[in-house]
Amino acid sequence: SGKRITRGLYQSKAGTCIHADINGALNTLQKSRVVELDDNLKVKTPILLEVQKRKAVASRIA
Repeated sequence: SGKRITRGLYQSKAGTCIHADINGALNTLQKSRVVELDDNLKVKTPILLEVQKRKAVASRIA
């Protein structure tokens, strides 16, 4: 694990500085087994995620 440098900035144990929110998102993806990262924060096992298109909630009235 790395350490917090300043508010919003995180430094990994490899020395890479990243935004704390990005670090949190990467940790969530790792824990859910969606991605696997190496020590340089590069994705080892990329997979294709299917994202549903947004459905229209209400039709437009012209």
